[in-house]
Amino acid sequence: MNKEKERPAGPKEEMARVCYAADAAAADRIMEILRSAGIEAAREGGTRDIYKAGSLMGEEILVPFDDLEEARRLLREENEMAEDAAGTAAGGPEGCEKQGLWRQIAIAAVMVVLLMLLAGLVGALPGR
Repeated sequence: MNKEKERPAGPKEEMARVCYAADAAAADRIMEILRSAGIEAAREGGTRDIYKAGSLMGEEILVPFDDLEEARRLLREENEMAEDAAGTAAGGPEGCEKQGLWRQIAIAAVMVVLLMLLAGLVGALPGR
C-alpha cells in the first residue's frame, strides 16, 4: 500500500480538493484515474493518518486549479460506469464524499455505544 505523501511541484495554494477518498485503496484508484488522463494529483492523509493500516478519516485528493473541472468530469464518468457495472457508488467526487461521510457517522455511532456501555460498567462497580 502506497501511503507516502504525493505532491506535484508547486505550492499547495495552487491546488484544489477534487475528492475526499474514504481510504487509501480508494485514494490509489482515484490517483490512477487522474494520472492516466494526464492530470497531476496529490494526496494528503486524513486526521487519523497515524494509523497507517486504515486511516479513519480518509484522504484528500488535490489537483491543480486549472485541471479541477476536468478532474471532476473524469471522476464523475468513472463513478457512473462503476454504478452501472456494480450498482454502487465508487470513484467520483460525490461517491467518495458520501462514503467518507457514512464511514464517519458509523464510527461516531460505535463510539457512542461503547461510551454508554463503559458508563454502565463504571456505575455498576462496588462503592458507587
